[in-house]
Amino acid sequence: MTKKMVMIVFAGIVVFSLGLSPGVYLVKDEVTAEWSFAKVNAEISERATAATFTNADHLNEVTNLTSIFMQGEPVEAQPEIGDAQPDYALNWNDPSRKVRVFTFYVWFTEEGGVYAIRPSDESDEPRCKVLNQMNADFLKKMAIEGA
Repeated sequence: MTKKMVMIVFAGIVVFSLGLSPGVYLVKDEVTAEWSFAKVNAEISERATAATFTNADHLNEVTNLTSIFMQGEPVEAQPEIGDAQPDYALNWNDPSRKVRVFTFYVWFTEEGGVYAIRPSDESDEPRCKVLNQMNADFLKKMAIEGA
């Protein structure tokens, strides 16, 4: 009975380790989410990439960025940003599929900020949402300091 139990435990360990090690290896190195911050320069109408974060290298940052932009509260009325250029344009890309998922335009305000979501189909009208002060500060830190 003891020999049989040892064999079962050993077989379980072998099966588990064979399945676990390839799975960990495959998940660890695959980049499926990439966020890039681009500073919008109104004078020359260009964007200079300030920072880029991928889920392979900066999983916590990518998770926080995704949750910030997916949980924002919709703006009831059009925000008071006028014709001002956004402070940053953020692109959420999926490099494994070679596709841009969303572009977010961020305006920082005294109360936090406002962002407009533009789906990958540029013909759609952007939807505006509010950023609270804590999330706005996190975005500023990410864009300025990088990783």
